[in-house]
Amino acid sequence: MKVEFVGQSVRDGDNAQSDPSRLVNFYRYNLGGTPVLRSVLGTEAFAEIDAVFLRALHEYDGKVFAALGGNLYKVRKSGVSVLMDSITDSAQTSISVNNGIITIAAGGDYANFTVAGAKTTPATGAFSSVGSVAFLGQRTIITELNGRRISWSDVTDPATFDGFNFATAESSYDDIVRGVVIGSQYWVFKKESIERWYLTGSGDATQFLAPIAGASLGRGLKSFNLLTTLPNGAFFVGSDGKAYIVGEGMQPVSTRGVETSIKTDDPTHCLYYQDEGQEFCVIRFGNRPAWVYDLTTGEWHERAEAFDRPWSAIASVKAWGDHYVGTDTGLINRLARVNTDVSGPLIRSAVSRTLEFEGKGRVISNITFAPTVGQSRIMEASEILDAGGGEALDVDGGVLAMYITDPDAIEARALFEISSDRGQTWRREMWRGLGLRGEYDKVVNLRALGQHRNANIRMTISEPSDTAIVSTADVVVA
Repeated sequence: MKVEFVGQSVRDGDNAQSDPSRLVNFYRYNLGGTPVLRSVLGTEAFAEIDAVFLRALHEYDGKVFAALGGNLYKVRKSGVSVLMDSITDSAQTSISVNNGIITIAAGGDYANFTVAGAKTTPATGAFSSVGSVAFLGQRTIITELNGRRISWSDVTDPATFDGFNFATAESSYDDIVRGVVIGSQYWVFKKESIERWYLTGSGDATQFLAPIAGASLGRGLKSFNLLTTLPNGAFFVGSDGKAYIVGEGMQPVSTRGVETSIKTDDPTHCLYYQDEGQEFCVIRFGNRPAWVYDLTTGEWHERAEAFDRPWSAIASVKAWGDHYVGTDTGLINRLARVNTDVSGPLIRSAVSRTLEFEGKGRVISNITFAPTVGQSRIMEASEILDAGGGEALDVDGGVLAMYITDPDAIEARALFEISSDRGQTWRREMWRGLGLRGEYDKVVNLRALGQHRNANIRMTISEPSDTAIVSTADVVVA
């Protein structure tokens, strides 16, 4: 019989045995009508800033601006960074641009920078403690920190705020967390609600924005950094513990497993990036792998470092045609199809759906997988990070694979294991080659797997191999 080997990650931390299916550093990809498991993008070093605690990244005028360690840095395409000036260090930091001026809200303070680095701290009119900054309709829009007011600057002048140019987000009494621009609207994310505002087109500057009647939504933003914008949309974690996509409308996209992690673990940031046209939204955690939502397929997978550790990326930005992620240690890395991480091997793991035999012991005679034809290869030594002595290590320090300098000389290998207790324990280590480059009829066979009432298969690839695996398998039972 043919079975779907694995779909999306669905494992629920509250009930891991109900369905242990996982994709860690893999995602499902449609290749010519066939769903395959493909490696996530790896990371390669781009820039290193001598500071800690990254707060925000923003691209403008061919440069990336990084709020990091209480300073604003300008990063050039070469990877060289330049210190511009100090800013308030706050986990609640946002960056925007108005008429060539970099505008920053951080910890209640508001600052303007020219691209060359000149800094000013303009007065902000109706209120002085600023929570977030955005740009719409040629004006800079700010929110009140721990309050309900929004205010806007003069046209193309982020340094001038008239004290009468403000409004109150008052459909409910909760305070504003953050304001962002989505399409042509201004969305006010509050602690327990969301309001949508539109450009009135009025010649009266005091009427620049107005709330859309009846458009208030009965859930808010869980925290300041659990939101990321994407082209004509946004992705965020709501105060109700669910993940939402905003586009033409707003819809929940989280699964039970994702919601359990949001509730019980440490969600810190949301990020967005693309991989060859596929779009991905990330919920990053401080104590477990990130959950990643694929907008193309509507499926979830997980992103980890060093087998099963949190992804260190906390902010993302698109620049110079690529996507970059920054870390709290001052690293800015480029996302690339390198099948390694700057911090070490990109270890990919897939746990199958449970093979159920209705409580009866059945002998699994054979399981057959198919790598995508002729594509398996070990990447050149010059293409990868040598993780010490050329070895790729698993989470317990054991050697999983060796980096080979001749990419076409040997097969990439995968480790297969089987579980009879729904992923609680794994046994029967089985190493299998995935085919040489140009070998177009390769199949992977697992034979004589023993008797089981139910079974799961786990596949792990640690070599820097550009390999995809067809996500269905042929299973023969007796």
